Amino acid sequence: MSIPVDHNKECWSAFCPNDEVAEKELRKMTNKLTATKLIVSAKKELTGDGKHTLNGLLPYKFTVITANK
Repeated sequence: MSIPVDHNKECWSAFCPNDEVAEKELRKMTNKLTATKLIVSAKKELTGDGKHTLNGLLPYKFTVITANK
C-alpha cells in the first residue's frame, strides 16, 4: 500500500536575509509553477521568533496551493 501524495501542495523552506528577498523567492517559484498549473494561494511565513538565524539569515517556510489547468 502506498502513501497518498498531494500533488497540489508545494512546501519548502529557505534561509533569506530579509522579508523582501523571501518574497522574491516565493514569486520566482509561483512564476515557475504557473507554466503548468493554476495558483490557488501562495504564502510565506517567518518560522521561529526572528532570533533563530543561520549566519544572519532568517528561516522562512513557503507554501503554494495549486490546481490543474
